[in-house]
Amino acid sequence: MIYNVSMKLAHLEENEQAVAVFERFLPGVLQRMTANPQAASLSVEQLVRYTRIPQGEALLAKMDEALQALNTPENAVSPSEAKQIAAFQAIARQDQERVRPEPGTHVQHAVYPGQPWLDTKGERIQAHGGAVYYEDGVYYWYGENKGKRLIDTRSKRNT
Repeated sequence: MIYNVSMKLAHLEENEQAVAVFERFLPGVLQRMTANPQAASLSVEQLVRYTRIPQGEALLAKMDEALQALNTPENAVSPSEAKQIAAFQAIARQDQERVRPEPGTHVQHAVYPGQPWLDTKGERIQAHGGAVYYEDGVYYWYGENKGKRLIDTRSKRNT
């Protein structure tokens, strides 16, 4: 979690220190905002600007500085982020436990909701921000691979 005035109120409420910072600058406002569930999707910055709090820009600058002081290793992962990480780790474990077919032998004729879409090697398809290209009667689907890959970023030096 990165703490600053751009964070959503819903995320801010997950950390007692962040709530204390908010209450120090805008006492009672957070309690009034919880009565409106849609307010949780606003950022701190949006809230201050929409409510036209006097001297809001100066207040935002001070609040931003105080919130950024919370960016420590202990606060790096919020409870909601921890749940997302656990869910993604469970998906990764399922993928690793799945028996992979021999390359070129896997053919998937349908896509099923909630189940991975696999390529011809039996691996989960990665096509984030994908697009479809049509040429000579053939459709090509391509996109960015965001699968976890280890890349050696060490530079090689000539010695």
